[in-house]
Amino acid sequence: MPIHSLSLKAVFFDADDTLFKIKGGVGAAYAGILHRHGLVVAPDQLEKVIWRVFQEWNGEYLNSSQQYRADHKRDFEWWREFCKRIVAHYGETPKPEELYDELYYYFERAESRELNHAVTDLISHFRDLGYKTGVLTNNDKRIYKLAEELNIDHHFDYILCASDVGYRKPSPHSFEGARKKVGFQAEQMLYIGDNLHDDIYGATKAGWHAAWYNPEQKKPHIEGVKPTVSVRCFSELIKKPTAS
Repeated sequence: MPIHSLSLKAVFFDADDTLFKIKGGVGAAYAGILHRHGLVVAPDQLEKVIWRVFQEWNGEYLNSSQQYRADHKRDFEWWREFCKRIVAHYGETPKPEELYDELYYYFERAESRELNHAVTDLISHFRDLGYKTGVLTNNDKRIYKLAEELNIDHHFDYILCASDVGYRKPSPHSFEGARKKVGFQAEQMLYIGDNLHDDIYGATKAGWHAAWYNPEQKKPHIEGVKPTVSVRCFSELIKKPTAS
């Protein structure tokens, strides 16, 4: 279904891997900081460890056992413990708090990310159409500073992290919290994200339309989950219908 055929009033975006990605990869980002604190690890090896730790602890991150409830204090505590588990994988003694502080604040700075191609063009396109625009992310409150540093905050009417609305994606309560902020009906909302489960399943379950940012053109692997549209690049969403 073409996006321009929908009766939309608001468009929200996921953050990491949709609006932007980690510059140089997550392994390189962590490796540079760990190196300064005396732990030398190859970035590609470290990236594997990071994702393995994340997968092992993903249920705790999403808090699925508590219906995906989220709050800012828990965000910070989870992230700090996540970093400590990564370091502990190398059998190191506990590192000084300065290491964890440096890791934490690095990921709220513009130098940690790069914008995906045509994303600002797409946001401007939706604003030109008169839509409200926003961010809804499972990232923590560092998203506010990050959006400001990347100079994209002015493109959005709303920037919300999960803990602002009290629930993580894919909970429909997360999307409902964002919907209430703008005051439109669910069928007037579009969500754009890269994660089929958290973004597309969550949005469609809440009654939103969903555009799957799918550069690798993966096949949907969750039964019953069908995005409104799947695109390889954002420029596909800017294209207007050809006049007949």
